[in-house]
Amino acid sequence: MSRSAARGFLKYCLEHGVSVCPVYAFGEKHLYANAQGCWGLRHWLNGFGIPTIFPIGRTCFPLVPRPKPLLLVVGSPLQLERIPHPTPAQVAAAHAQYVAALTALFERHKHEAYGEGEASGLCLELW
Repeated sequence: MSRSAARGFLKYCLEHGVSVCPVYAFGEKHLYANAQGCWGLRHWLNGFGIPTIFPIGRTCFPLVPRPKPLLLVVGSPLQLERIPHPTPAQVAAAHAQYVAALTALFERHKHEAYGEGEASGLCLELW
């Protein structure tokens, strides 16, 4: 996903004057595994826009997530002003504000989710 596509939801929030809440789910990565292998074929298919993710949940029901604990945290809403036709700079500013709020939310709750030892070296990675 390109940076501009990642910012798309914030463009709509600005156009309609909708507030947005940062939300993070700790432990989500343990709900599914992703089948590995066939990298050449998978990269080739990705070149055509065909996703090659094969999620595996429970053994008998692979589309059902594994029973793992989740910690879902919701931050305070970001009040965005209504801008009928936001410029790319305004969308980028709203995106930076959202990323800062999401990062602060992650930092505030990572010790609760992972414990003091494991959480000390963790930082939020945004792609």
